[in-house]
Order: sequence, then C-alpha cells, then structure tokens
Amino acid sequence: HRDLHSFPTRRSSDLVRGERNHPSVMLWSIENEWLYINCINLYGGLMDQFEAEVKKVSDAVRAVDPTRLTMTDGGGANKDNSMPVHGNHYVWGNITQYPDLAYEANPTGGGRGRWVWDQQRPRFIGEDYFIAGHHPELSYIGGEAVFGGKAASLPAAGLMARILTEGYRWAGCGGFHFWMGQSDTDGAHYPSFAARAVFCRQWDWTFGSGQAMTRTFGIFNDTRFADPITFTRKLTLGGKEVFQKTTQHQVVPGGNEKWDETIPLPNVGQRTEGELALTLSVGGREVYRDVKTVSVLAPAKTALPNPIAVYDPQQSLDRFFKDLGQTTLPVGSLASLPDNAKVLLIAPNALTEAEATSTKLAAWAASGRAVIVLEQRHPLKFQALPCEMESAQNNGRAAFAEDLDHPVLRGLQQKDFFTWSPDSVVYRDAYLKPARGAKSLIQCDEPLRCSALVEVPCGKGLLLLSQLLIGEKLASNAVAQTLLQGMLEIGRAHV
Repeated sequence: HRDLHSFPTRRSSDLVRGERNHPSVMLWSIENEWLYINCINLYGGLMDQFEAEVKKVSDAVRAVDPTRLTMTDGGGANKDNSMPVHGNHYVWGNITQYPDLAYEANPTGGGRGRWVWDQQRPRFIGEDYFIAGHHPELSYIGGEAVFGGKAASLPAAGLMARILTEGYRWAGCGGFHFWMGQSDTDGAHYPSFAARAVFCRQWDWTFGSGQAMTRTFGIFNDTRFADPITFTRKLTLGGKEVFQKTTQHQVVPGGNEKWDETIPLPNVGQRTEGELALTLSVGGREVYRDVKTVSVLAPAKTALPNPIAVYDPQQSLDRFFKDLGQTTLPVGSLASLPDNAKVLLIAPNALTEAEATSTKLAAWAASGRAVIVLEQRHPLKFQALPCEMESAQNNGRAAFAEDLDHPVLRGLQQKDFFTWSPDSVVYRDAYLKPARGAKSLIQCDEPLRCSALVEVPCGKGLLLLSQLLIGEKLASNAVAQTLLQGMLEIGRAHV
C-alpha cells in the first residue's frame, strides 16, 4: 500500500513507474483524505469535479501499472463507483450495535453520506478504530473498569479490536488498518490475524441445562496454500470432557468455509463452568487455537408466589408457566386488578401508551404488593413512576450488573449479559438512570448512562421494571429464564 498524497497525474505516474516492481506493493492509494476531509468539508458542492480529477490520476496510474488496483483513502470508490477499490476511513461507529455490525456489510459506514459501498468491488478500510488515548465510550463493552483510565480500558479496547478483526474478515473486507499502537489494547485481537483461523459468529456463551448449543463456525485460509485443514472442537464442563469432534476441510487459498453446527450440552444440577477449545492443524502441526469460556445454568428449584397475577393480553407467557407447572391468575384489565394476589406480572409489550402513564400499577403495589413489568414498547413514565426517572430510546448488545449479590441476580455473572441469541440484542429502550427514588440493578448503553433493570420502592410495595428482552427471548435463553424466576422470587419475598 503506497500513499501518493494527491500528487498531480504526471508525478503520480513517475512514482509508480519507479516503484512498480517492488514486491511489497499491494495496490496504489491515489490520495489520503483529500476527498474525505478537505474537499467535502471546504468545497462540498464541487465534489463531482474533484472526484473526476482523482479518476484521471487513477487511470494514469493504471496505465503505468495495470497489474495493481487503485483506491482513494477515504473517498470510497467515488460517488459514481468509478474506482476499482472502495476505500473507506472510520467505518467503526455506533458502538451499541457491536458485535453484530462488524460482521455485516455496513455499506454506508465511513461514507459521510456520500460514498456507499456497492459490494461489487473490494473494500479497503485504510484507517479505522482510532483508539489512542482514553475512550470512556468503551464502557459500553467493558463496563465500569473503563472509567479507571487508559490502563484500565485496555481489555475493552482489545475486545473491540478482536470483534472488528474477526468481523471484518467474516464480512469479506479486503483489508483494514486500526489507528492504534501496541500500548492501546491488551493484545487480545492478535490471534485473530492468524492467516489460518476459525471464528465463531456468536458471542454469547451461557446456556441452559441440556440445551443444544448452535454455533456458526467459519474457517479462513488467507495463505497461498491449499493444504487440508483439520478442525477440532473439544468441550469440557466441570473438568470433564463432554464433547469432541474433528473434521477435515479443504479451503482454497484466500477463501473460507462457514456452516452451522449444534453441540449438545449435558444436564447439570448447578451452574457449571467449562471451555470450548477450537484448534486448527495443518500437516499434523497446530496453527491456530482459541478457547471460549462456556457456562451452563441449572433449572431453578425455588418456589414461586401463588397466585401470580398476570396481565398478558397476547398470552405470550403461557408456555413459560406451563413448563414450570405454575398456575397463574389471568388479569383482563388494569382497571380491575385482583385483591387476592400479591405479585402482578406485566407481560412484554402489554401496556398501551395511556396505560404507561397510569398510576394504577403504583397504587396497587403501594399497599404491600410487587409489580414486575417486562420490556415494553411504552415503558412506564411520568406520573406512573414514583421516582425521578425518564424513558429513553436505545438498544444494545451488552449490559452490566451493578450488584451481583442482589436476589434477582443470584446465580448470574457479568458474562451472562454479553449478547443474547438469536440476534444478540440484550436491551431495548432502557431507562435513563434514576436520579432519585429507585435503584439501578443492570446498567447499559454509552457510557453506562441507562438502566435496563430498575428496582423502585413504592409505599410498602415494590416495582421491578425491566427493559431487558426477557419476555422476547424467554423460550430459548437461559439467562432470561433465570432472571424472570429471580424477579418472581423477590416479589414473593418482598410481600
């Protein structure tokens, strides 16, 4: 990669002619951020003309060296896609959409509203992920530790660098460069640059007892060699090997192979920790190794309150309670809440916009009852909240427990809140953190300014408000199931 820094056409041709036989030149960069910053910032109305001049330089360079492609550093492939390579800068952004966004085409990323990758030509990201200095926004993915300064944020910076490295390779990015030094991360991403590597598309590693663990694997061969690759995955739980499988793969140079695979998990009586080791070997020699930390949650065994009043117009929670063998007391309307129940559960998206501002739930709880409100399109707000707290619009794939000793979170760990399958989203429309009169149990968003689970004292009673996607993912997500059981248990204990 040789940057020509906006030299005139003849000068560029002379430079290329002098260095075109150098073996390290992969492609020619016509200019660096001339279009991306100077032109679009100062003379945006003349962009078509500027890009036409860039195309002239590109054509001149290709005439001197037709063996290599050309690109601009930041200006995409010009708006009309007239360049052979789409060159982006700073595609990374909107941090709450990661890890997923790294694996997607994200064609408008880095385009400044003008340059859109048409996915018909290679994409090179000449600069990305400027992470020198201290970046509090990494708290979204690294938690409170990031606020401790540069040194404390290195693991979060390394994790994000790993997500970007594996994601960009997965998405077929032709090349990328992170703007950082060796001291800007903990180095967690270095193995992800291995020429031969196996990646797992999913980032959640907490499952339920006896659950089938479905993973999407991808083997990448970025060498010049077509030697057969041996892939071995071995799962150990509680110190015992419970699964092992070895397969042979013929991956062409520069290619990859992706597929879904299901790994059975054993039944456990308590939370059990383990590891999934992923290794690649070529000619009997190990060339890549990665180890995933796996957790398996046991089924809950504690008694739930009886009866549990449930406001569930869509009957979305019926299967959950049936599997638990738990009877419920259906509630047809918030206008007639039962006197003989001590715990009321509001099903996902059950509240209308008008009901979300009603004082009925707080009034019912105040006499010594518990109300549990699962995620809502219309979260409680205004006079419905006996505390100083506002709703917000957001969504994200990572959250952090603020008090793992709290009864609601018993048996859970921080790792359990990092992406929830199938779409990785953990929370949606989490509240801004309460200013007074409530306790945040799960914090999230950038920079941890929101609460996805809040405990609100209400007279002699209690409101538990969740914008974690517990109801949406209840059928298959063991963490969501454990959380709901914990919320129901605290409801029973409180009253």
